[in-house]
Amino acid sequence: MPDERIVLRHFPGNPIFDVKRYPKSLAFSPDIVPQYGHSPLVDELTNDLAFGSFIALPLVYHDDNLIFVRGITSPDTSSYFTAAITMRAIASELILWPQIWNQTTPIAPGPLFIKPGKDYWFERVATDAAFIFRPSYTGGLGYSLIAHHVSLSANLDTSQRSRDLIPSPPANINNCKDYYKFVTSDTTTTYYNVLVADPTVPVISITTRLRIFDDNPSNVVTLWLSVWHAGVPKDTQISLSSDCGQVHIPKRGISNSSAGVGKLEVKAGYDGHISMNIFRPDGEHFDPYSWMSLRVGMKPDVPGPYEFLGAQNIVFEADSTRNIRFASPAAVNIRNNHPSPPTAGGDVTEPAPVLAPTPTPTPAAAPEPPKDVRPPLVPTFPVATGWWFRSDMNDTNWFPRSTANGAIFYESPDIQSVGHTPIDSSILLNPATNYTNVLLSSDSNNYIYVRGHCTLPNITVEARLFFFPSSALLHPSFYTMEQKYCAKDEDGSIAIRTLTTTPGTDFYVFDKPFNIHSVPNPKEYGADHYCMIAEVRQKTSEHDDPHWPHEAHEEFNASASDFTPWMSTQSCVCWKNVSWTPCSVHITIIVKIILPPACSCSTCWTIIIESFGAPPGSYWQLSQIDGPSIPGLTIGFEKRALNTANSLWGCHFTGVPAGYEGTLQFEWISGNGQPAPSDMYFNYHLGCYSPNAASPAGSLTYPAIHGNDQWPFYVGDQYPNLSSCQNPPLVPRFEKPGLNPWPYATSTWSRIGGNKWNISS
Repeated sequence: MPDERIVLRHFPGNPIFDVKRYPKSLAFSPDIVPQYGHSPLVDELTNDLAFGSFIALPLVYHDDNLIFVRGITSPDTSSYFTAAITMRAIASELILWPQIWNQTTPIAPGPLFIKPGKDYWFERVATDAAFIFRPSYTGGLGYSLIAHHVSLSANLDTSQRSRDLIPSPPANINNCKDYYKFVTSDTTTTYYNVLVADPTVPVISITTRLRIFDDNPSNVVTLWLSVWHAGVPKDTQISLSSDCGQVHIPKRGISNSSAGVGKLEVKAGYDGHISMNIFRPDGEHFDPYSWMSLRVGMKPDVPGPYEFLGAQNIVFEADSTRNIRFASPAAVNIRNNHPSPPTAGGDVTEPAPVLAPTPTPTPAAAPEPPKDVRPPLVPTFPVATGWWFRSDMNDTNWFPRSTANGAIFYESPDIQSVGHTPIDSSILLNPATNYTNVLLSSDSNNYIYVRGHCTLPNITVEARLFFFPSSALLHPSFYTMEQKYCAKDEDGSIAIRTLTTTPGTDFYVFDKPFNIHSVPNPKEYGADHYCMIAEVRQKTSEHDDPHWPHEAHEEFNASASDFTPWMSTQSCVCWKNVSWTPCSVHITIIVKIILPPACSCSTCWTIIIESFGAPPGSYWQLSQIDGPSIPGLTIGFEKRALNTANSLWGCHFTGVPAGYEGTLQFEWISGNGQPAPSDMYFNYHLGCYSPNAASPAGSLTYPAIHGNDQWPFYVGDQYPNLSSCQNPPLVPRFEKPGLNPWPYATSTWSRIGGNKWNISS
């Protein structure tokens, strides 16, 4: 049992006192928490979800990185105390000998202190301030972080500098055997030697330094290298090499959980660098929070497991790497100083319910253009330069679009379906004009206008329009996959509309509408309405053939959760749903669910359905009627009564392969035989949960829905971390496929798609 009053873990999720199985030499502490520019509250570091997770973000070179420390008080704590913590950083070392780091200058601002409260037995604690580390670029080496933590009297001597009260860090160690004794007995230091890597790159290379100290200069030390992993694809390959030539392992596959990859015999005083290359299988991504570890150890004097001396760890995580810009000090500063985008009138918007928009009346026909004057534009920051679309009527030039206030992307007022005949386009120059619920027709022309704002004069703007049968997720690569979903001109060519911006004008309408003639009934595609997507590109004399936005979607190929950041930052893309609306005592709505080809089998998906104006005592249910059969997987929820007019229910699922396609059927059943009210409608949301409680894109996510842990959660047999996973995963492990307890009751989720189903007589 450790004698220190505060304990830092050495491996994610491990028992805090199992130092033999999880010694500090694994250098994988979840309690040293780099957060770049994000500054979480103590509770955000110590709540159930966060404390049970690995939530570190990548270290970013040449910028201030905030590093927090958390831990838990030990059971032998019997009085108040103060924990003093210092942090040191060195270029990555495979074995973290104290003599390498004990003379380095601690990271500013110096020691930080934790004072536990009254519940000092097994109390989760964290620093409320951060160490500030600005790493230099090392040309391939990462950084090792060392936390030195000691317990002091609760009442510090204020006549001395606090740092002078802290004992010196551990002393130099003479040899490998003494070092192993140190890492399995010392309770005052904790190591972090982790690279958080982008799982979408084809090859990941990492280099670490290996040094051997020995008090006998003639000694030859025998070491063993091994590679451990959890959650990576089985066809992953690795190679290793060293600058001194002792290590040369050509590209080879990995075993199920770990493999010895080489014996290394070196003399005392050895100093070299070892590089490991990790080759991602073609067409696959590493699962979120899968990991790999290069470890060095030695055989014990008596038969038994290897004695680990050090490790270099790699965690693969798309959100933490590809969205790291949202956690930069600059981005955090903008959010803190501009907590929500101003409305058109200049006021700050009040937070809206997460999933409870106000019902919109359904007019019988296209409305008359509003007579009110155009609201003034308010300059906001950060802003789009050039063209920008609105996602709703209250949007200003503010990106990324916030989802925290209940915003949705599929009701853009800048796509205007006006019916079967064109209108005077100048009517639409009033941004408040909004033709709502003008349905597409299967037997006539359907005219759609596109409009938007632009901050730059004298540029040529081109627009195009797509219309898709309803799908919960509109991956950008789908946009031109089938030409039948592109608006066309009479000659069959893809329709492109053009305008040139002028000085002194900032709102424009493309004068010529798109005409989608004889739109098929979406039920022919297993859908119930259409999703319209408009996109523009901006041409200048210096750049006359730029990408269309959907052609530059590299940031949306790592995971499904990339969709929200992609859509929220795309000023040149907007989306509007146009529904088909049946009316009956038993309403059936069909929706296709198509997951992107790059999503992970460990992604936890959520489907949420909200009712508005539904009679209490009526019923609803969601079921899957088509799609691949996956053992253990069920998508939907059983028939259940609606107790209130505005209700919410859903389901969770995971273990679904990339590119999964299926068809869901939503049913509403009258409870008294009366037809559906004309103002009843439903919102349908597809989302995914992030296991990272400190996601850099957390400002674009929703908090967990109260009671969602009561929704059914099914795990398909393709989930990578079932009981057969031998090494501890960084995400939940389930014993078997099928119905399981929901593990993320307090986490945030990203809304990445959805629909609105209007019901009218």
